[in-house]
Amino acid sequence: MEDILRHHKETHKESNARAFKHIDCFLQSMGRRLHQFDVLPQNSFDRLMEDDTRGIKTEKNIVVSTEDLAAIYTLNKEQKVAFEMIMDAVSCNKPGCFFIDGPGGTGKTFLYRALLAKIRSEGHVALATATSGIAASLLPGGRIAHSRFKIPLDAAEGFVCKLTENMRALLDPFFSSFLLALGNGIGTHTDDAVVSLPSSMLIQGCNDVNGLEALMKYVYPNIFVTPATFSPTCNRVVLTTKNTFVDEINDTLIYKLPGEEIEYFSLDETIDPNDQAQYEDLLHSLTPNEISYGEFAGKEVLLHRIPLQPPTGEQYTVPFKRFQFPIRLCFAMTINKAQGQTLDYVGIYLKEPVFSHGQLYVALSRAKSINSIKVFITGSAYGSSNNITTKNIVYKEILQHAHQLSM
Repeated sequence: MEDILRHHKETHKESNARAFKHIDCFLQSMGRRLHQFDVLPQNSFDRLMEDDTRGIKTEKNIVVSTEDLAAIYTLNKEQKVAFEMIMDAVSCNKPGCFFIDGPGGTGKTFLYRALLAKIRSEGHVALATATSGIAASLLPGGRIAHSRFKIPLDAAEGFVCKLTENMRALLDPFFSSFLLALGNGIGTHTDDAVVSLPSSMLIQGCNDVNGLEALMKYVYPNIFVTPATFSPTCNRVVLTTKNTFVDEINDTLIYKLPGEEIEYFSLDETIDPNDQAQYEDLLHSLTPNEISYGEFAGKEVLLHRIPLQPPTGEQYTVPFKRFQFPIRLCFAMTINKAQGQTLDYVGIYLKEPVFSHGQLYVALSRAKSINSIKVFITGSAYGSSNNITTKNIVYKEILQHAHQLSM
């Protein structure tokens, strides 16, 4: 109110309404509205709705990069077919629903960014929406469906495969063919879902500790001897199956970083003061999701030093708020979170075998060639430190059903 009164020549009542409008705008970005909290004066919500153009303004202010515009002219044959079909519907104002499907590396995200750039460059609004935060961060202006449309995650039926050419591994035909066969379950021993991996991508002859050390040195060769900066560690990652293994790798690498360690503490507080003593240690162990990179890579990010409250649910059963969310250096992530990303160097740490359909394929297909990926299968996984086999879970009936739908 004080800032508004100082910068606008308005009455106290008008400034009060403007302040409520600003608060409502901030809440909208978090999927809420001011009227949900029963704090608005009478008849003021209608006034807010009359000037409710924040979403449109936000979308039209998204900067279209020259790289995404240039991508329009470098699409391959299959991508052009999809691009022209969708743009024809847009330019003719025809309703349509299109689903782009294809193996990892065929350029789905590349196509999406080209479409978004084309539509936005012509002054239209394009809502970039995905089902996960990582996928949304790969698209300019991307948001998850839960946030944008307030809808649950439902599996859609009736999809058709349009893309087949692996653009990520285009310069390595052997690797591309290997990935396609792996994704289709070819070469997998059906009795135990085990597949043999090429020896050139394996770290062998090591115990569990030395093998993980070799894997980390492959992905981050200079991190142990020079101060870490954004550039050398960009587009490099160690992928693994579970969050506990991710934490293990991150903790190991952070401990080995040169330089002096500085700690900045956050404060956890239960909503109900009576729960503080009982749940304080539990709250310190929780790690709610934080900012990802995506289009904000290399940019300065403002971390608000205000109390923030994660949603209460199965993961966070105790309502609490945290003051000053911590920054966590990340050198590893789960395989599932890596979907849609193209990486220069990939290390895969299989302390335990993969456990879901297509998970091994997703992990291996993040790399551009067989020479930019290493896999370490621990001895505890199969009882041997020289094992060249691991599980490849593929439900072929799903692939057969998809093929039938495309006929």
